[in-house]
Amino acid sequence: MTDTPQDFTSRAEDQEPAKKAYETPELTVHGTIANITEFIGPNSGDGIIGSQVIISDRSMKQDFATVDAHDVLARLVSIPVASWSYHFQNPAIRHIGPMAQDFAAAFGVGENDKHINMVDANGVTIAAIQALYDLVQQRDEQIGELRREIDMLKRKMIQ
Repeated sequence: MTDTPQDFTSRAEDQEPAKKAYETPELTVHGTIANITEFIGPNSGDGIIGSQVIISDRSMKQDFATVDAHDVLARLVSIPVASWSYHFQNPAIRHIGPMAQDFAAAFGVGENDKHINMVDANGVTIAAIQALYDLVQQRDEQIGELRREIDMLKRKMIQ
């Protein structure tokens, strides 16, 4: 990379250029989606510090369908999770996560089977947490019933 500001124009026609100004540690992306990896380059060593904001406004979405959180959880636990490193990084740098192909096969979402869109990863995570919460509530109910039954049996034994 150079020490001067560069323009980055994404491939989507509806987006304005994004600029990285080296005088200030900012990357501002205007529009909806930008391929930031192409902008900074996978070998640059540059990171993006700050936060990522994904458009999630209801008015930007369409074709809503309900999701069975328990089905999402079952699919999620079927996906292998591995430790690995990228070809373009030092092999000592390790990551943990699924392969995009497995994620796409399990959920059928996103643009392709080479990437995991963060909005989909977030959605799967939230649905799985909801399913786990539901399972915990069911177990708590069962435990409460069993405790009441045990207490009743203890009282009968004492009499």
